[in-house]
Parts: sequence; structure tokens; C-alpha cells
Amino acid sequence: MGDTLELMEQFATALEQASDNESARQAAREIEELVEEFDEIAERSDAVGNPTPEVAQDLAKKFLKRRAEVLGRISSATTRARSLDEGSLLESLEHLGKSWSTIP
Repeated sequence: MGDTLELMEQFATALEQASDNESARQAAREIEELVEEFDEIAERSDAVGNPTPEVAQDLAKKFLKRRAEVLGRISSATTRARSLDEGSLLESLEHLGKSWSTIP
């Protein structure tokens, strides 16, 4: 969970830097680099399996605030980044979304 949140924070930071087409293309490159790391986390999660309900609840409590903060950052930055309508950034967001969705 900690590794996933770290990647989410890197994703949020990359997105937050997208303010024009040039910076959006740079953000897209950074996001594409994160896709592989999200894939690795998904593979590790599959290998380990789902935590027990008690462990899952403890993890949720432990990371609740940090997770909520980063999801808020991602939501705001995604809305702003999509408004730039930069193709490479939109493609990167789609790639990352597919990779992220495989993490349990």
C-alpha cells in the first residue's frame, strides 16, 4: 500500500505540472514511466494475494488520510490536464488507468 501511494503521489506531481502543451507532453513521459512501476506492484500484489480482512482494515486506517489527499490531488490535476487536450497526455492517462486498475 505504501508503494502504491508513493507512485500515486508521483503521478499527482507529474499531472500538477501540466499547464500547457509542452509541460503536458513532459508529464505524459513521466506518467508513462510510472506505468511499468504500477504493473510491477500489481504483479507483486497478485503473488502475495489479498490480505485478511483485519489486515486490510488496518492498512486502510493507516493510510486513509494520505490516500484521500493524493486522490484529491489526482482528481483536481486530472480535470485540469484533460482540459489541455494534449493527445500524448490523454494516452498516458489511459495507460496508467489500465495499469492502476489491476492493483487489488
